[in-house]
Amino acid sequence: MRFYAAAATDAVQVIGKELNITYVVLGISLAALAIAWFLRSQVLAASEGTAKMIEIAEAVHHWNLSRRGEVTPQPPDWDLSTLKCGAELA
Repeated sequence: MRFYAAAATDAVQVIGKELNITYVVLGISLAALAIAWFLRSQVLAASEGTAKMIEIAEAVHHWNLSRRGEVTPQPPDWDLSTLKCGAELA
C-alpha cells in the first residue's frame, strides 16, 4: 500500500479577501498583545495592599497549607476562626 502526499507539495496562496482577513486577524492579535502587556505592567506596579490585607492573605495561605497537611514550621499567631468568607472556617 502506498500513500502519496500530492497536496503537501502545493504552495498555499492567500490572496484577495482571504489576505484582508489575515491582516485583520493579525491586527486584532497584536492589539490583544499590547493590551495584555499594558495590563501586566499595571498589575506588577500595584502595591500588595494594606497591612491588614497582607495579614489576611498570610492567614489564608497558612490555613490552606494546614488543610493540605503542609503546615509551616512556625504558624502565625492569628485566630483563623475569625475570618469570614461566607462560612465558618473552624
